[in-house]
Amino acid sequence: MTRETKFWLVKAFEDYLTAKHEISFPEDEIITTAVCFHSQQFIEKSLKSLLIYQGENIPKIHSLSVLKQLCLEKYPSLGKFDVSKLEVYSVGARYADDFFVPTIDEAKECFAIAEEFKKELLSIFGISFQEVLNWIKQYRNR
Repeated sequence: MTRETKFWLVKAFEDYLTAKHEISFPEDEIITTAVCFHSQQFIEKSLKSLLIYQGENIPKIHSLSVLKQLCLEKYPSLGKFDVSKLEVYSVGARYADDFFVPTIDEAKECFAIAEEFKKELLSIFGISFQEVLNWIKQYRNR
């Protein structure tokens, strides 16, 4: 695994951990916008890490559907994920013109997709969640 792939995975899992932390609060304390955004970002950066792992250049886009399509030839198991549900929570939705507050159910659904995607991603790379946590610590302590 290249240094660049590992870096993208670290960045992706920082988003995953942020969403996981936020969704763990009592429902009336959950910032649903954060859960949905960081779940979307986790999947976006994960897909980009797969492209880099394949030796591809990553497009500077936020569309999960397009990124997933680019990965499907080598990773057909990604076809089972409906990442389009998270498209609305991309960077563009964070501007005042498009701003909205997702419901608790929407936040839970976004995180559930991210959680299942995480399992598949770790399987594809043949790594454990603990390995990724160790990489995050290494980047933090350098």
